Order: sequence, then structure tokens, then C-alpha cells
Amino acid sequence: MLTRLAIVDLTNNDILLPVSFLEDFRKNNSQKVAMVYSNQSKTIHFFSLRNGTDWILKIQIEFFPPIRSSNVTKLLEILKERFDRIVFSTGICNYEDDCLWEGYATNHLLPDLEVVKQELSEVPELKKIELNIQEA
Repeated sequence: MLTRLAIVDLTNNDILLPVSFLEDFRKNNSQKVAMVYSNQSKTIHFFSLRNGTDWILKIQIEFFPPIRSSNVTKLLEILKERFDRIVFSTGICNYEDDCLWEGYATNHLLPDLEVVKQELSEVPELKKIELNIQEA
């Protein structure tokens, strides 16, 4: 089974996840779950955090449009090199006059964020880079 569906009534102000969903997370020996709400797609994504993971990095990048695919490839190579896992990515979205990308990353050890930011800033067409640690 690749997916599961649960329908909840938002008028109750309480959303309860089915026990079967929670059991799947526990099977992965995970005590914590990251939740990401996507404004654009109106979806909520849940990600099991490995035991010992105590942070997630939120990465926000603004591009000057149009974006060349070679620069997207450079961006992804840097992220892949610096982080064990990208748990969520919005993909590149047009927003007003800019292009945006957001993602969340985890790693066994927290890399030097100034080094990561410097490497990312060397990719052409990147306009703004924000890296924010979220405690788990």
C-alpha cells in the first residue's frame, strides 16, 4: 500500500489521526513526526524523524526568473552533498514576479550554515537565501 486516506471534519476543531497511521510511524522506531503544510497545494505532509534527529532546517530560496535548469541542478547538488535527507520540497513555484523554492532538510550532524549559505549564494540567479533551524 503506497497511500492512505483519512477524511476529517474541520468543524470539530480537533483532527485525530487514525491509529493505523500512527502505528506506521512507530514501526519506524520514530518518536517524533514533522508536519509541513503546503499553502499552494493545501496539503499536509507528515515525515517520520529518525531517533536522534533534533533539528530540521527550513531552506527558502528566491530566484530571478527565468531559471536555467543548470542552476537548479547546481542547487540540488549542493543540498544533496550537505544533507542526508530532504524531507519535503515545494518544487520551484512562481510567486508574483519571482520564483521560489522551499524545502526541509535533516542531517546526522548540523553542517556549518554559513558555509552552506555561501555555497548556495555562488549559484547564479539566486536572489535570496534563508536558512532557519527548527528544533525537533
